[in-house]
Amino acid sequence: QPIDDITFRLTQSRDIRAPNLSELYDAGTARSNSVTIGGRSTPFVQNLRGTPTVGPEVADAFGFGVVLQPGFLPGFAASIDYYDIEVDGVIGFLAAQDVADACLLFGQTNYCSQLRYDVAGVLQFIDLKYENLTSLISEGIDIEASYSFEMADLFGSVPGEMSLRFMTTNYLSNATDDGVTVRENAGENTSSTPDFVYRATARYTLNDWTVNLTARGHSDGVVDNRYIECASACPASTAANRTINDNSVDGEWYFDGYLSKAISFGGGEGEVFLSVKNLFDTDPMLVAFPENQGSENRAGYMQANRNLVDTM
Repeated sequence: QPIDDITFRLTQSRDIRAPNLSELYDAGTARSNSVTIGGRSTPFVQNLRGTPTVGPEVADAFGFGVVLQPGFLPGFAASIDYYDIEVDGVIGFLAAQDVADACLLFGQTNYCSQLRYDVAGVLQFIDLKYENLTSLISEGIDIEASYSFEMADLFGSVPGEMSLRFMTTNYLSNATDDGVTVRENAGENTSSTPDFVYRATARYTLNDWTVNLTARGHSDGVVDNRYIECASACPASTAANRTINDNSVDGEWYFDGYLSKAISFGGGEGEVFLSVKNLFDTDPMLVAFPENQGSENRAGYMQANRNLVDTM
């Protein structure tokens, strides 16, 4: 902190996560499922079990940021932080469809033993197992700004206090590397890492009353970075690079409202409040997921990214 108005911060760390007991020794959890093989939905029983030989995850994380608290503007603060995280040996398991594709489409024979057939050659089981699958690369920028002030300081006789806050993350990269290909997820609005996510709040307090408005949203993006968007003269559509007539997914904003009043009751204190999520009833963006049409429960869910949009 060279002066009171500016603070610099720097972090370099090495972090290790050992596999937990389930990832090592889980005896197995079975359920019915289906996968798409040769364009047809094929039912089977999948079983996820632990792997005693799975190793720890190891991460190297770097972060650098600046915090501004200017003395000429009391109540205001802003920060910007850059982060770069690389994790090796991420513990996870391939989903059943991925196991089938690895063996049958991509020729990775080490996964073929996880597909088990009966004597007539009909698929009966797909075994899933924990393993140190990939490396994970996460890079981005976090920006935050806040300002709290008495209304009278800016608007004369207007009573009450106002607090404003804005936060955004710019995902520069969110990639997985399995040693053969690098899969970039940043910018895909069907994943959890669009180019930008936003959150802004405005809170007004007057005596016992509080009004809070929250805006949350994300930027425009694509369905899948691997897809090739075209309408004519398209190349052959493959499992690795599918063709699609429209690869775009619009960004959206959602608003939440909150109104409360502090009360005294029975010698104690309480609060009466009204909270409305998705205040303007904004519909989620619907997106087709062509690679998942064979899964048995897909029809039971709205065709929207439930991690990113508001489906209520």
